[in-house]
Amino acid sequence: MSETKTKDEEKKAEQPKPATKHKLPEGLLTPVEATHKLKKEVNPHTGEPYAPSTLNSQLVYTKLKGAKTNKMPVRHFDAEGNAFDEPQVSEHGVVLTRPGFDWDELAEWWHEQPARGQRAPKEEGEKTEAKHRAPVEESEDADDEDDDLEDEEDDDLEEAE
Repeated sequence: MSETKTKDEEKKAEQPKPATKHKLPEGLLTPVEATHKLKKEVNPHTGEPYAPSTLNSQLVYTKLKGAKTNKMPVRHFDAEGNAFDEPQVSEHGVVLTRPGFDWDELAEWWHEQPARGQRAPKEEGEKTEAKHRAPVEESEDADDEDDDLEDEEDDDLEEAE
């Protein structure tokens, strides 16, 4: 049995070790580090932590995915420390960069976010209708039909009394 164990150990030693994630440039935070700091650091504007103790890194990653629209201050860094606005992916689909945050920018952005569940006010020029919904044009006939339906409902109520 010891021979089999030795052969297994040899096979493991021959296999390349999985690549570890590269470090971010000095002073930048990963999403997990940012999550911990948001829960620990006190917001000078409110005197309370930036985020509740229930915040998890998955929420930070979710917000990070929407950084284009929510303006989250994130940059993506490769192993050499080069910064990109978007994640860099190889032709094989391997992500080559890691997201990183500057604490001061993230703290200010987090403070300015509306309370969870509330929508941020729309910026000028932004569409107010749903993307997939075509604008509805109402005609005078449509107004007449609505009036006719209201009249019928009134008649039904009078008959019921």
